[in-house]
Amino acid sequence: MANNLAMADGKLEKPLILRHANLNGIKSKTEEVKAWTERGKVDIAAFVETMADDTVTDGLIADLQKYNVYRKDRAGCRKESGGGVAITAKDDLHSLRAADYEVERLELMWVKVVGMSMVALVGVLYAPGYEMEVFGKLSDSLAKIPPYLRRNLTLVGDFNCADIDWEDISAKQPRTWELVSITREFGLFQKVRGITRQHEESSSCLDLLFVTRLSLARQVSILPKLTFSHDHCGLQCSVRLWIVSFPSPPKPMWVVKSGNQQRLQRRSWL
Repeated sequence: MANNLAMADGKLEKPLILRHANLNGIKSKTEEVKAWTERGKVDIAAFVETMADDTVTDGLIADLQKYNVYRKDRAGCRKESGGGVAITAKDDLHSLRAADYEVERLELMWVKVVGMSMVALVGVLYAPGYEMEVFGKLSDSLAKIPPYLRRNLTLVGDFNCADIDWEDISAKQPRTWELVSITREFGLFQKVRGITRQHEESSSCLDLLFVTRLSLARQVSILPKLTFSHDHCGLQCSVRLWIVSFPSPPKPMWVVKSGNQQRLQRRSWL
């Protein structure tokens, strides 16, 4: 029986590939980041510590022929340099920034992605270790999100919460305990297990991935470092958002009929 969801010449796509990385500055890594995204066949990429400013164009973050770029550069934070978050989404996805759910002076950004039967919300957060109010602001942001969107929420980022034990969901510091409390209040599941940052002799799990439904993100894995000098690993998962993809319509072209310069004929590229 034909699949009624695959209408006309459209096709039912596989779940989307989501990747996350702490860039520690995009300016010196633009080619590496683009290659990392291209090789991984990434549909959605979430970046923290872009360290981008007005001199950084969207084209340095992603190939604008293939991706839409959403970004939130650092402004009004305690430290002038560093920070910044960005999300890139394949241009064949129906995506848009959900700025209504963001909070001032918080490096958090949300993007809606429209699927066949649901709308997913993808967020990226950078939580500096010195910022004591970051998770209170995160709670304020989550409270703004309507229930129908919160059901399909994925949040990634660098949370700087090395002391949390995600096996028994416990924390030692008041700042990190606040994040644990948020996971309970909003029903968030943290799916990363393992070391995501290696710096000299210390290792920790700083880069995290939260979902509101366990089935929403599958095949969660820790990726190798983006560059040799990098100390953060990347994350990857498969997001359960099905879309229908339709081929682009043929592009018309005009050709001159042989032997008759006045007669033109319209043809398709395909």
